[in-house]
This record gives sequence, C-alpha cells and structure tokens, in this order.
Amino acid sequence: MLTYHVAALNKTVAAIVGMTFLDQREQQVREETNLNLLISRVGIPLTVLAARTPLRRLRMPMTLASKMLTLVNVPAALKVCLADRTSASKWVTLAFLASYTKCVPIMEPEAFDVCPILLTQPARDRWTPLHLAEIFLKRIRRVPMRKVTLENAGYYPREQPGLSQMVNAIQEFGTMSAASARVRRDRSTANAAARLAKPVRRLDLGRMPFSPPWTVRLNG
Repeated sequence: MLTYHVAALNKTVAAIVGMTFLDQREQQVREETNLNLLISRVGIPLTVLAARTPLRRLRMPMTLASKMLTLVNVPAALKVCLADRTSASKWVTLAFLASYTKCVPIMEPEAFDVCPILLTQPARDRWTPLHLAEIFLKRIRRVPMRKVTLENAGYYPREQPGLSQMVNAIQEFGTMSAASARVRRDRSTANAAARLAKPVRRLDLGRMPFSPPWTVRLNG
C-alpha cells in the first residue's frame, strides 16, 4: 500500500509492484489483520481517541496489535523477525497506529491513473490474503492491473517456487512497463512538437481605429 501512496503523491512513478494493498478504513480488513476481534473492534477505536490526547505518545509492541506470528512461514526466519526491534518486535506509538488505521489516500482508487500495477500475491499468506487486497484493487479501473500468485509462499515470500516466480514476474513487468513508459513519453514529445509546429497566425491591427504602426504575432 505504501507504493500506491507514493505513486499517488509523486505522479511520475512508471509502475508499481507490491503486495498487501490494504485499506484499513474497511472493517473487514481491520478484523482480519489485527491480532483479534477485541483489538479491531475495541482497541482500535480507543487508540484513535487516545491519539487525540497526550496519551498519543504511549508505545505498544506490534505483536499486540497485529498478527506478527504470520510474517513468515519459515520457523527460523520467523524467530529472527520476532527478535528484531525494527520488524515484528517494533514498538510504535498510539498516534502511529491511529494514523495508520485512518489513513486516507491522496488519490482514491477510482481516480488512480498514474501507472500500471502488479500484485505479487503469496498463495500461503496467512496475514493478508488475496481477498483483502482485492477490496481495494478492484476499485482501480483506469490503469492496467495484473496479478501473479506466488506458489507455496508466505507473507514474506522466501519459499520456492514462489520466490523465483516473484523475481521473474517483476523482471517481465518491469520490461513491459519501461516499454510502455517510452511509448507514452514519445507520444507526449510528438504531441508537443506538433503543437510547436503549428503555423503562426498573424493578426494585423493596422486597420483598427487607433491604427497601431505594428503587427502582433500570435501562436496558433
């Protein structure tokens, strides 16, 4: 979802490759991605209220807010993530959690026309399954949207053949997007050149009542 926000803000991104396109404004998304129903239905509203007070600076571990145990399906890798204070063991402020839950895109999906999107969806993603991403992505109609399923892969797609499928899909998508971007750029350049090549229309003001002794040149 971060890639979407960046593209909507920047508007010069050539293409997006991503997973986990989650709109946390949707109750279903909150209920399926938060740790449990108590957090999604009671904890989140209380967090939003607390974020409006000095309590906004209080911190809590992400393991209590979301399903960090589903980050990766490889036990050894999961152990590393759970011990990593920049990953699953991260402590975040209530203000951050509230802003994440209430985040409104700069550009709603119906209006998104910046670039094509590739969804690389792990088949065994136990945290953010495909149907949650589709809630948001199905609203995008103005740009090409492609989906690739990564077989046997979890949320962090380390497993084969999903990992290789992701690499191959990104390479292919990048090549296609670069070619499409060149076509758009060439077309834009050609249109600009055509506008500049239009004949100049001359307007002779010599016959007007005040009879100016000069001629004004106007672009066509």
